[in-house]
Amino acid sequence: MDYLIRRVSLFVPTMLAVSIVVFFLTRALPGDAVDQMLIESPYITEVERDAVRKQLGLSDPLAVQYVKWVGQVMQGDLGSSLFTKRTVREELAARLPVTGQLALMALALSLSIALPLGTIAALKRDSWVDHVARLLSITGVSVPSFVMGTLVLTYLSIWFRWIPPIGYTPIATDVWRNLQQFLLPAAILGTELSASVSRMTRSSVLEVLRQDYIRTAESKGLSRGQVVRRHVLRNSLNPILTIAGLQVAGIMGGTVILEVLFGLPGIGRLMYDGILQRDYPLVQGLTLLAATVYLTVNLVVDLAYKVVDPRIQL
Repeated sequence: MDYLIRRVSLFVPTMLAVSIVVFFLTRALPGDAVDQMLIESPYITEVERDAVRKQLGLSDPLAVQYVKWVGQVMQGDLGSSLFTKRTVREELAARLPVTGQLALMALALSLSIALPLGTIAALKRDSWVDHVARLLSITGVSVPSFVMGTLVLTYLSIWFRWIPPIGYTPIATDVWRNLQQFLLPAAILGTELSASVSRMTRSSVLEVLRQDYIRTAESKGLSRGQVVRRHVLRNSLNPILTIAGLQVAGIMGGTVILEVLFGLPGIGRLMYDGILQRDYPLVQGLTLLAATVYLTVNLVVDLAYKVVDPRIQL
């Protein structure tokens, strides 16, 4: 319990540091929200632009703006979008199902590929299976998702004259159309995520296979399959949990480009649009959300170590 209290207490200074960085970095971008709002109104005078800035609260000194925003956040108010006038919470609620489905499908695919592939590669070390698995892992790590997504869309449109349906259809409305929209981006993101998990799984399983208790189990007459199921897999989980947890925490950043490429109106696309429009409350709220998810997932992973291996002292 003391460990949990200490870890949770670190959330406050971490979130404070994140809030300072994101607040001042967004203001460091060239132009502001008013410039984006009036980009198609070149004849608006500077006096009128200043009036709009004052109305939006952007004419106050940055320190004053920051204190006001932090005060709102501490009351549970992330603010409202400067463009849509909807609250950040409403925007999140509307976009979360899209990113949530994409993330879950990608993670499920990643783990279903990486864990068996990494385990088999370790058990058949230096065989052709191991070499193929390592080649696939290195390729997956080396090729960014936006490159893979661009290539897939390009060749699908050229060779098959087909691209996934644009937009978002809830799975409850039309299952087939929903899968058409999500299968490709989920497969691309899942393939990228599986590469690093597969490499970590191979390394972790190899490390466990070298332990004395594995040789002892084999000398007692246990089959290779029994040794792997009872001893190897569980004792190799901690490093895998670490890398998988980091991927879960950072998956929102990985969905930005894919949501833009495939026209999915998720949180990643919302962040992208918010940055382009200099929609400060939106970008700040989404960044705080990402930081909160990251810290929470890391805490859950650390607590899971104790469950997986009772010998670990937190």
